[in-house]
Amino acid sequence: MMIGIQTAIKSNIDKKEIESGDFGLKFVFELVPRRTDDSKSQYKICKFFDYAPAVFNQIRKMFGIKNEDYLRSIGPETMLNNLIKGNLKSLAELTSTGKSGSFFYFSADGTDPNFSLIGIGKYTLKTIQKEEFFFLRRILRNYYTHLVHNPESLIVKYRKI
Repeated sequence: MMIGIQTAIKSNIDKKEIESGDFGLKFVFELVPRRTDDSKSQYKICKFFDYAPAVFNQIRKMFGIKNEDYLRSIGPETMLNNLIKGNLKSLAELTSTGKSGSFFYFSADGTDPNFSLIGIGKYTLKTIQKEEFFFLRRILRNYYTHLVHNPESLIVKYRKI
């Protein structure tokens, strides 16, 4: 997941203005192959899908999130650095007790005083079900427009990963 996020953000096109077509864009990245259970010689390509990358890049910018800082918090370098130091909590995982059974991942940086007080990092990543995915894709244009016109909105700030 972290390698996919890093690949997507590093290949992101930085646009000053979002166009209508940006909401429907989808990029597919083939990541490091992994072995399948079938045979030791068989490899399966892992795919990472990046939806509306320019839109989510612009949303991160609106909230003052620099791509470099975001990647530093959740990227694979952080995980590897923590493993070398013997720190095994690069991303803490928590299963939801809700109906969806989603997984929540918390970055371990905790450098933001607003977050470190409650023991989690700057970012929370959430897996979503298909229905949530389709819902978020359907409302993305209106959500983005709302954030542009209401920068102090209290609506949850979803971030694409």
